[in-house]
Amino acid sequence: MISRSAARCAIERLLLGIVFCLVALFYVWTVSSNNELWGWGEKQRDYYNRLLHGFINGHLYMNIRVPEELLKLDDPYDPQKRPPGVGLHDASTTTEDITCISERRRW
Repeated sequence: MISRSAARCAIERLLLGIVFCLVALFYVWTVSSNNELWGWGEKQRDYYNRLLHGFINGHLYMNIRVPEELLKLDDPYDPQKRPPGVGLHDASTTTEDITCISERRRW
């Protein structure tokens, strides 16, 4: 017969394992929620991984070149002036860098 403390310890381990699995599933869901297939060793092109590569290289912006079409515009945030298909959704540009910020405010 199993003692009460051994049964309690087994239940605690089971609950801890369930919590660990739920946290691991949440992490996988979070990093793969860009609707692209996830492949090990392949170059990842989603914002999360691009921003992470920027962090690894010691800066806070994504390693993406700003298209020349955007650099030539007076206001690259004006959708009427921006060419279609140029630029990233929810990303902010400086003169040379792209940052993952959803809006830019002018004071």
